[in-house]
Amino acid sequence: MEQPTRERPVHVTVAAGILISLGGFVLAIGLVFIVLAALAVDTASLPDWVERPPDSFYAIAAGLGAGLSIDGLAQVVVGIGVLRGRRWAAVAGIILAVIGAFLGTLGLLRGFGDSAVGVTTVFLPVAAAYVYAAWAIAAYPGWFSPD
Repeated sequence: MEQPTRERPVHVTVAAGILISLGGFVLAIGLVFIVLAALAVDTASLPDWVERPPDSFYAIAAGLGAGLSIDGLAQVVVGIGVLRGRRWAAVAGIILAVIGAFLGTLGLLRGFGDSAVGVTTVFLPVAAAYVYAAWAIAAYPGWFSPD
């Protein structure tokens, strides 16, 4: 006799979509930083009106790019695992969503001042989406199957 399939909760589906889409965005930003670090090494060819960045710029851009790329890829993989109902992905998804919400909140705090409107427009929905994703995954622990 065939086992009946359980329907995935809508909140879990949305949470997985948040992790996959924001993870893809973070991955893309990380790759842009890596490309910037790789392409901007030769500053001799820059026009005179462009200020030469400090030497530490390239190392910071490459490190930040690598970190963002790893985080973004992890979010995409975990989001797919959440869609498939894997318990390890639920745990990892909650952790990544809480980290994302924390970093989004830091971005909000950084934005108070002259450019607060633009920063709030970007970071407030991101932080809220991560908070929702963490809640949605945590709200349905019984749906996730043991690996």
